[in-house]
Amino acid sequence: MTLPSVTGDAPEGLVEAVLAYEAALAADDQEALAAFFVPAADTLRADANGLLVGHDRITAFRGRRGGAGVREVRELRVHVLGDAAAHVVTVNAPASGGRGAVSQLWVRNESAGWRIAAAHVTAPARAIDQRVWRVVGAPLVAGAPDGPLAGETVAVKDLFAIAGHRIGVGVRAYLAESPLEHRTAPAVAALVDAGADVVGIAQTDQFAYSIAGLNPDYGTPVNPAVPGGIPGGSSSGPASAVALGQASIGLGTDTAGSIRVPASYQGLWGLRPTHGAVSLEGWRRSLRATTRSVG
Repeated sequence: MTLPSVTGDAPEGLVEAVLAYEAALAADDQEALAAFFVPAADTLRADANGLLVGHDRITAFRGRRGGAGVREVRELRVHVLGDAAAHVVTVNAPASGGRGAVSQLWVRNESAGWRIAAAHVTAPARAIDQRVWRVVGAPLVAGAPDGPLAGETVAVKDLFAIAGHRIGVGVRAYLAESPLEHRTAPAVAALVDAGADVVGIAQTDQFAYSIAGLNPDYGTPVNPAVPGGIPGGSSSGPASAVALGQASIGLGTDTAGSIRVPASYQGLWGLRPTHGAVSLEGWRRSLRATTRSVG
């Protein structure tokens, strides 16, 4: 590990503890990471997705997210707050690009050494968060210039055909072999004709197969209503896009709760229309059978 530049008169053992924490993070060492946080009900961890309160919730979040990715600490600044406390700010360079920052309150215990009592993580901005979106545009499909939905924006679940794009069903291998669609699904076209802009194609569970919202291929969409919680599925991507404020409407499918579950998990309204009220055209025949049986 390349040593970062250190600014400030760091107490004994603090810099070593910070770098050991970063090493555990890179290795996704769950046991070591849990030990680095103060085991208390008021221990804090915050990021753009919200605030986690309590050691147990922080530990559970780490177990679900599947690692934080490799990053190199470039700067480390220390503000001493007393004999046994210090505020530490680090600037990191993730292998995926950009710059991130972490602000932490470290406290020292005679038996346990330096531990984190509170942390705030600022990750590099993502042009496209692939946990939520597979592709986005500005917009991807423009709505009619006027209509009852003018000004609204739509996140379309990756089961619907959009002309010029492929259907991916949440699986990279499936996407790679899918043909370009020549017609837009009527359900999508109705929203566009009513004036809504399609922001992009949002993720789903692999093959829309569960109601949890998990996707090990692209990563699991975030749940802004319950930081660290699962988003619900299989219309997880559209629900997360709406809950994050990145779209005002999420278009999904629902044969076993796939709209209603993520809506309930994320504090949204979810509507399953009467069967036959919305056209089912615009899915590949084999895909339609899959979504009808498990989606």
